[in-house]
Amino acid sequence: MANQEMRLIGKIKDAHGLRGDVFIIFFSKDYSWIDLIDEVYIEETPYEVIKAAEHKDGLKVQLKGVTDRNQSEALIGKQIYLPADFFFTQDKEEDGMFLSEIEKFKVIDKTAGEVGIITGFSSNTAQDLLVVTSTTGQVFEIPFVDAFVVEIDHENKTIQMDLPEGLLDLNA
Repeated sequence: MANQEMRLIGKIKDAHGLRGDVFIIFFSKDYSWIDLIDEVYIEETPYEVIKAAEHKDGLKVQLKGVTDRNQSEALIGKQIYLPADFFFTQDKEEDGMFLSEIEKFKVIDKTAGEVGIITGFSSNTAQDLLVVTSTTGQVFEIPFVDAFVVEIDHENKTIQMDLPEGLLDLNA
């Protein structure tokens, strides 16, 4: 992992069952690609994915080497990573997009002007959130929903948004 750029994709929310399965939530609600991966990184340690199945708002995953509940409980709260190049080598639908494609894009609001640069992603279980850092270091979490997005300009690496009045003040 040290020589490879990684992307944070989720975290282990809970242990599941007695045989060491873990319940993983993903920051993007789309995890249809999970069948394409053989391993995930929990912090810096690679784990082979033996089996994954949809469960509630995430996945129940069996990891090689995690064989009992005590081991899976020790992983609760740990972050899950994948190599960054994974997201740029997969086929996707014509209109589909991975969040990692807009990382480092500039966010510009119709009223407030330049908000900052996308420095990461999060989730509030209802939707994906853009983590945006302003030039002064202030961090905003902005819902990444169609209602707020006016235009995504890949060439100029900008996202034009029309944010509701007061949304940015909530983060202040």
